[in-house]
Amino acid sequence: MLIRYHSCCVFVDDILACRDFYEGVLGQVAEMEYEKYVSYDSGFSIMDRAYTAETVLGRAAGSGRDPLAFELYFEAMDIDAVVERMRERGVEFVHPVREQPWRQRCVRVLDPDGNIVEIAEPLVATVRRLLEQGLSPEEVSEQTTLPLDMVQGIADPGSLPDCAH
Repeated sequence: MLIRYHSCCVFVDDILACRDFYEGVLGQVAEMEYEKYVSYDSGFSIMDRAYTAETVLGRAAGSGRDPLAFELYFEAMDIDAVVERMRERGVEFVHPVREQPWRQRCVRVLDPDGNIVEIAEPLVATVRRLLEQGLSPEEVSEQTTLPLDMVQGIADPGSLPDCAH
């Protein structure tokens, strides 16, 4: 029997505030929605924590949790534009845009329920940015830890499959 990952569900205390964050700030599109549940076309969903505790666990929801227990990960080609939109909306930042050790730029914020949300540039964008800065494909491969043939493929987009763009 083959079991494949499908999606994740984030349990939230304030579904309306979280909908505003994921839809209004991050531009996610609701695919299916019920009063206590919303699934997004990008493959994740949010569900009311108290409702879930009652219907799934048969008990009241506990209070508080470790905010480092979960992180949602998104990608965006223009991190700076995303950061500006989040500042305009008063989103709480965990940290400003930073470059990871593998050179990918990212930012982490908190959704209205205190869940950590990371938005990073796709590795394709990282490779292109580094190549535009004058690094050789070999240097980019070494700094990003991506295989050289992948870096070379990104440098020559015609050689990559459509899903890698």
